[in-house]
Amino acid sequence: MQVIIETMESEMRLVPVQVRINPASGPEFRLQASSSEFMEMIWPAWRRKMGRDIASLDVAAPQRRFCRAVADRASNTECPVCLEPFRTNKRVRILPCNHAMCDKCTIRSLSRDMLACPMCRHPIIESEPLTVFMFDPESCPE
Repeated sequence: MQVIIETMESEMRLVPVQVRINPASGPEFRLQASSSEFMEMIWPAWRRKMGRDIASLDVAAPQRRFCRAVADRASNTECPVCLEPFRTNKRVRILPCNHAMCDKCTIRSLSRDMLACPMCRHPIIESEPLTVFMFDPESCPE
């Protein structure tokens, strides 16, 4: 059996799938593609999603160089993720909750769909999840 994988951006790929009926839980689907092949299929949509998320992040928490004025505005002097103290001219982001994070840690967290401040869980940005639809092309009318 083959299914079509479609992302929200209407990109479609035909992928072989193995279906097994489990009497206790119902049908189970197993993609006949490696995880790298699957990522290759959804990568263009993921890249566009990350681009939108980073654009939202630039509005909500613009990148700044750490200095005395930034230190006065932020409520912490070290990154809550990597625990490194902020040095002068280090690239940081002041989150909407006034906590600061390294720019690299912020981008890394965003790429893992961690969209809240690690210190207080205040949302950093609103982001739509990447949704992937799977359907059997043989069961769809033309």
